[in-house]
Amino acid sequence: MFIYAGRSYSAVQQSSQLVEVCCDRCATKYAYELVRAGEGREEAPFFLGGQRAAQSAGQQAAQNARKRLETEAELVPCPRCHWINESLVVGYRRTRCKILSHLAFRVAFFGTVISLLIGQFNAGPMADVEWYFWFLKAPLYALGIASGLLVLQWGLRQRIRPNRLFPDPPVVPKGTPIALILDSDGYLVPRPEIGSDEGTSHWVTFQAGRFSFPEQCCECLEPTRSTYAPSGISERIEVKLCSQCHERLTWRLWKAGILFCAITIPIAIGILALLPMDRDFFWIFAVTVSVVILLASKFVAHYHASPALTKTTDAARGVFSVWFRNPDYARLCREISGR
Repeated sequence: MFIYAGRSYSAVQQSSQLVEVCCDRCATKYAYELVRAGEGREEAPFFLGGQRAAQSAGQQAAQNARKRLETEAELVPCPRCHWINESLVVGYRRTRCKILSHLAFRVAFFGTVISLLIGQFNAGPMADVEWYFWFLKAPLYALGIASGLLVLQWGLRQRIRPNRLFPDPPVVPKGTPIALILDSDGYLVPRPEIGSDEGTSHWVTFQAGRFSFPEQCCECLEPTRSTYAPSGISERIEVKLCSQCHERLTWRLWKAGILFCAITIPIAIGILALLPMDRDFFWIFAVTVSVVILLASKFVAHYHASPALTKTTDAARGVFSVWFRNPDYARLCREISGR
């Protein structure tokens, strides 16, 4: 009997570069910062070569990030005429619907391999199936499905036409970098974004790697270096929260959790008591429901009392949105990011 054991190593690396653009319409020169993250994964069989596997995963992540910087782009309009070059549109389209190309490859590869294996070892209830079905028709079906997925990907990408409203300013995706232009001293400075739709909202949208939260508490706005990881997404995004506000947050979380359990557990048990069931089943369901409510109270308390909540806006481009309870801190973040 063979038993395999090993350890998988993964790495994520962010890279950035300054992209220079010359508008195809008005020849205005500007630039923007392109940020991309690369992922790498390596296996250490039987827990051997762990250091080599970790280094290999880091190298793969760096190589993947460099490749994305070379082939992808952001929809940054010209700060003068609002035109977006076709090269930027093509580069941005490469970030969309990647899952369809990955799925097409898997359907084509595994569909063909499985069909050939079934045809080679055809037996039992499938023995009466013509041999050419497995060796010819089934692989062609798999390749046809894969081709259909690629055509669907191409069609969805072609629908991205940001210049369709030209000469009006285009509608760009959230987290798009701001155009950088040369000032009178020859330095690159950000061009203020036109028509930001966030206004006085509690939400702040940013791209990981291009933004740092101000060194102020997101609740009381006092200077601090202490951090807090809000709930919402798997990626660890830390905002600033001073120790005094953190203590108040802990009390709010406990109060919200206890209040949620105090309301929902009696209601749930009361509903169970109205159902026709044996006493033993009643207590089993009552305990189960109580445990589920206790586990859910943690998430409910965080969403109710947390000073910040996060969500993924565009995972392919590393764009996230953060909701702050204090709108003044959200406004401060938008001022720093230029939005």
